[in-house]
Amino acid sequence: MIRRSYYTGVAEIGYLANISERDVNRLVEEEILPTELFDKQEGRRFTLSACILANFYFKEKDNLSKKMRLKVMNTLIKNNPQLLNRENVETFLFKATTNDGWMVQLDNLCLDMGKYINPIKERCKNYQEMNDAITFDEDVMNGEPIFKGTRILVRTIASLSKSGMSNKQIRKNYPAIKMDEMISYAKLWVEINPLKGRPKKFTDLNPDWKLISKSKVDLIDA
Repeated sequence: MIRRSYYTGVAEIGYLANISERDVNRLVEEEILPTELFDKQEGRRFTLSACILANFYFKEKDNLSKKMRLKVMNTLIKNNPQLLNRENVETFLFKATTNDGWMVQLDNLCLDMGKYINPIKERCKNYQEMNDAITFDEDVMNGEPIFKGTRILVRTIASLSKSGMSNKQIRKNYPAIKMDEMISYAKLWVEINPLKGRPKKFTDLNPDWKLISKSKVDLIDA
């Protein structure tokens, strides 16, 4: 379970709600969410309730008009004012969702909003496990993210996996990577925290590695 009421950064809520960064920004710019569900003082931050509503809003865009989706959201909040409570909303959302408060009835529409919570719960679980496995230390590897108890760079593992190296081979080369889940956490962390600006050299991410030699290869036209 997530251990805080706000998620700092657009990328985080994008992952938790399973929507694009563009759609996350639309939540604020198009006034889709009630102002109680986000904060713009230090960048854009969103409550857990925002994740649920955002997931519903964009998932149902082909089935319901914008007016109807907003009406559903407003009705849900009216039936469950706890959704606007920044302190206790997490406990409320993650308890059983098969109660009448999650059923929204409008005209001929009867919608169980509880079904939009389970995907969020699973992503919250993955997100928390990722944070539990990864740490930062300014005195270790120049402050780059590493796996706890190791000097293994998260971005290195993600890069190796992206290049096509199998989980089995990665774990063989890095015995401290004891579970495939750790490789998944590395890829998720990089997805949520992409490098900004000019990409770093591989030796910058691995300062203990030394360049042995350089070689040039002439390309021959086939």
